[in-house]
Amino acid sequence: MALIALAESAQDIASGFNKFLDPLPESSVEITALVAECYAISSALRQLNTAKDDPRYYQDFPFIYNDVAIVRESLDYTFRDVTRLFGGLGRPTHIPRRAAFHHVWGEIDDFFYHESHVSLRKRLETIKLFLLELIDLLIHCRPSDEYHFRELRDRIELLLEIQELRLPSTLNSLSLADAGLVLFYCAFIALRSEDGENSVGFYDDQEIHDEKSIYAGKIRDDEFPHALRVFRDRDSGGIRLQASVLCGELKKKPIWTAFITTHIESQRWMSKAGPKTIHLADLQRFVFSDDYTPQLGPHGQHELQFESSRDARDFMNSIDKLADDQLDCDV
Repeated sequence: MALIALAESAQDIASGFNKFLDPLPESSVEITALVAECYAISSALRQLNTAKDDPRYYQDFPFIYNDVAIVRESLDYTFRDVTRLFGGLGRPTHIPRRAAFHHVWGEIDDFFYHESHVSLRKRLETIKLFLLELIDLLIHCRPSDEYHFRELRDRIELLLEIQELRLPSTLNSLSLADAGLVLFYCAFIALRSEDGENSVGFYDDQEIHDEKSIYAGKIRDDEFPHALRVFRDRDSGGIRLQASVLCGELKKKPIWTAFITTHIESQRWMSKAGPKTIHLADLQRFVFSDDYTPQLGPHGQHELQFESSRDARDFMNSIDKLADDQLDCDV
C-alpha cells in the first residue's frame, strides 16, 4: 500500500477508536493514546512521502527503501487486523451498545497481545518511532540514535515474520500452490492489459482457474465502475472475490482479488449499510493496480458500493447460499 494510502488508513483507524471513548470511559486513557499514535503515524508517513519526492533527498531514498517496505508491510497487516476487528460493530445485534464496544475492545487487546506479546499501542509506538528514525536517516543521512534504530528495525522485522506466518490461513481452503496460481494469472492478465497490442478480452476466468462463477455484478470502486465476481474453486471449494475493469480498453483487467472462504460463515463478516452498500469486516485484497485505493466505510470496514440495489441484494444472497452450503458440508 502507498505511503499516503497508509496515512489515510491511520486517520481512519484513529476515527474508529474515537468512537470507543463514549461507551468505554474506563479505557479512555489507553484509547486516547491509541488515537494519538495513529495520528502521529499518519503525520510521519506524510513527512516521509514528501521527503522521498524532495529533490534534496530523493536520490538517497533507495538506501532506506527496504526498511520502508518492511514497516509499510507490517503496518498494512496491522491496520487490516484492526479493521477486521472493528467489523464486530458493523452488524446490528441484540447486545447493548456498551457491551458490544466492550467485547470488541477486549478482542482487539487479546488479539494483538497474543500475536506479539505487546499491546497494540506499544506496537504502534514502535512503528512511529521507526518512521521518525527513517525520516532522520533520509534527511540527515543518519538516524538520531544508531543503536535505537537497529533495535526498532529488529522488532519490526520479527513482527513482520510473525504476521507473514498467518498468510496461509488468509488463503483459506485453497492450497498455497493453487492460490499462487490464481494470483499469478491475475497479475499476468493485468500486465497484458497494459499492452495496447494485446487484448485480454478472450480470457475466461473459469477456464484459466478451473473455477465456477457464482455471482457477477457491478460496483463503483475507487470512483471507477468495476465488475465484481464471486468464484468457487471446483476442487477445493475455495471462494474468492475479484474486481475487474468493467469497460473500455482495459476491460477485464483484474484490479484486486480476495480469498474469503473462512469469512463467509461468520454472521458478523457481512453487513448491509444501505440499499446499494455492503460492508465487509475483513478483506485481504491482493491488488494488481498501482493506482487503486481500497474503498473503506466510516469505521474502516471494507466497502462495496453496488450500482443497483438488486446487485447488492443478489451478492448477499449468493454469499449466504455459499455459507449454507459450506455449513452443510461441515456437518
